[in-house]
Amino acid sequence: MQPGRPLQPRWDRIAAIDDPVLRNLWITQRYHELAVALRDWAAGPDATWCAFAVWASKTAGSVIRGDDLPAAIRRLAGERAGDSVDRFNREAPRLAPVAGSIGDDHLARFAERVANDVSADIAAGNLAVFVELAPAFESLVTAWDSGPQAAFSSARAALAQGSQATVLQAAFDAYRQGFAADAASVRRAPLLLAANVLTVAHEQQRLQPAITAALDAAVYDTLQLVLERDILRHLPGLFRRPLDRLVDDLAAVLEDACRVAVTQTMLCLVTSDERLDLCLDVPPLAGVMWPVGLAALGSDGAPFWQWDRTGGTGRPTAVSDWDDLAGRMNYIVNLFRSRQRHPPLLDPPFDAAQLSDLRAGRRPAAPL
Repeated sequence: MQPGRPLQPRWDRIAAIDDPVLRNLWITQRYHELAVALRDWAAGPDATWCAFAVWASKTAGSVIRGDDLPAAIRRLAGERAGDSVDRFNREAPRLAPVAGSIGDDHLARFAERVANDVSADIAAGNLAVFVELAPAFESLVTAWDSGPQAAFSSARAALAQGSQATVLQAAFDAYRQGFAADAASVRRAPLLLAANVLTVAHEQQRLQPAITAALDAAVYDTLQLVLERDILRHLPGLFRRPLDRLVDDLAAVLEDACRVAVTQTMLCLVTSDERLDLCLDVPPLAGVMWPVGLAALGSDGAPFWQWDRTGGTGRPTAVSDWDDLAGRMNYIVNLFRSRQRHPPLLDPPFDAAQLSDLRAGRRPAAPL
């Protein structure tokens, strides 16, 4: 976009898109447009939070679309629940002579329903972060021609209100200071890292309820719905009650399988040139952990040090539990420090044909 030219469609039009898949694609594209505008006008070689958000949103889009999660749940359910399914099929006819058996089709329907619930939770989180942060960043870039002071005043006026407002205010204050610093200043990159860390801290805290909900999918209720039609519905209460123990046992195993499948699916970040497994430490780039300008942070690194668990070494950062906010943030802040000056972060998330479809209101062709 040209300096001062409004982004189209506006963030609120994107947020109002009913189709969660199409909305996520637009959110991803808008983050890219904001990241490029900020690079060209002020950030230079330093990526802003928007550049990282592009790839987080695009990775989330895979779950929102259901690209891999249903198959992952089905696979792990088959691997981990086989004994419980066999026990149900063996004991149910003895407890309730007219009971049916659980087959592969039941597990497939179960996986699809749980994946749909997780998709809805992730889509809700993706939208919640966008409506809180996009207005401020859009206000910043569209008002830039009026001068930095006016642009940041406009951005602060658009910031989300609430308990985290002070964190976002501090983030945009750090962006203001970083953008104003001379390109050769040793404070510039650390200030922008501080801004990025403050912004992502707000993002991750805002996402926490959606993450917890995704991991706590209503497995028992979903299992009951799947089994009701073929196995439980026609059984009188006298026969159903003895089966509750078997259903509870199966649900407990399936709940564990679902948590593992969701965690494995979500603990990754795919960018234009990397597939990062959050279960492993943040890898260095070409053997170098920190880029020039971020090897030493000084007092401007306070937001980084708040979340870093590595003593500044970048090791260990591997995440074992997606629901662990502190563990996620330890990985993320070290990733941000390592990749803040990595140019491929600004690569476009979609090719020309996909972008044309998106602007025409169509879902682009896969793969996305």
